[in-house]
Amino acid sequence: MKRYILLSAIIFGILLLSQKSIAQGCVAIRQFSGIGNAVGQLNVQTQGDWNISTNYRYFRSFRHFSGTEEQPQRVEQGTEVINWSHGVDFNISYSFTDRLFGTVSLPFAYNERSSLYEHGRQSRHLSYSGGLADMRIGAGYWLLSGEKATKGNLALGLGFKLPTGNYNAQSTFYNVGPNGTSEIRPVDQSIQLGDGGFGITLESQGIKQFKSALFGITMPFISSIPATPTEPERLAPAKVKPS
Repeated sequence: MKRYILLSAIIFGILLLSQKSIAQGCVAIRQFSGIGNAVGQLNVQTQGDWNISTNYRYFRSFRHFSGTEEQPQRVEQGTEVINWSHGVDFNISYSFTDRLFGTVSLPFAYNERSSLYEHGRQSRHLSYSGGLADMRIGAGYWLLSGEKATKGNLALGLGFKLPTGNYNAQSTFYNVGPNGTSEIRPVDQSIQLGDGGFGITLESQGIKQFKSALFGITMPFISSIPATPTEPERLAPAKVKPS
């Protein structure tokens, strides 16, 4: 078991070190699937078993930064951008054998964004997005079987992120059209439901028995392939909506 853990740590260490890390910025980036659906179950299953789980996430983003310096004056002046994001994931996994399993994750999101600058800087308004986000499918394999697996185990998995979420979600923006009319425009990328591209996920999870209880941990690594060529269409001229 120790050599499997060491091997997994080395693999994921190499993957992480080879990637360029970029901070998410002052407003949270678009959320991804939540914890609990990495490669499957975090429990012991046998061939033919189904596992269904769900999770919910919520966050509110309103603090602004320039590099490492916070800009508290944005809140004091009432010019801050506020994001409210709700996410619900429905996850299903099936054990093809005692060690091989497949997973499907269906994420749904609802987002609100409050700002001044997106509405002509005259008054604060909300923009919205909601619906199915980018789903994930994958498979995992437990490295141990039999009696050893009940005391501790490690699984490695490979998955794919599919562009099922709308990456061109639109909402009403006020005071931005001719003579201060409203327009239908794409919402900010931070509340878009998808990115229009495929992604690959490399994941690991492990369980360890401590007396009568099982303790588990997941280690997802996600690499997204650039968006499809249709992505620029999201920035096409907006349709005018009468105010």
